[in-house]
Amino acid sequence: MLGALAEEDGGTLLALALSETEFRTVVWPELPSSRPERGLPFEYAWGDLRQKSTNELRRLLARAGGRRYELLDMTFDGESTPYDTFTVHRDSRLTVRDPEGAERDVRLFGSVLQRGGEYKLFSYVVD
Repeated sequence: MLGALAEEDGGTLLALALSETEFRTVVWPELPSSRPERGLPFEYAWGDLRQKSTNELRRLLARAGGRRYELLDMTFDGESTPYDTFTVHRDSRLTVRDPEGAERDVRLFGSVLQRGGEYKLFSYVVD
């Protein structure tokens, strides 16, 4: 992630977030908002998530693209919500060493989905 940010590689950064297929097959069936009585169409939920995430990714590239960070630690300051097959961790915080050598905390993306030993960015919207 940090390498792609330093290279301003938007395609790679976009691929780190949930794809439509992943959202449709893994996430959506377990979300309360997917229940028929809620009346929320998949297309609306996915479109809203994707648009907001893509907009935040553009802002991230504008403010931090080209900067080289060294990852020291990653924590989640918010609650984690377990579902049947995955967990969503909120309020992601990275501790990095910046190009000047200073250690600091940055928020570069929002929630992270953990499924087994794999992680995907739920979205670039900072919680």
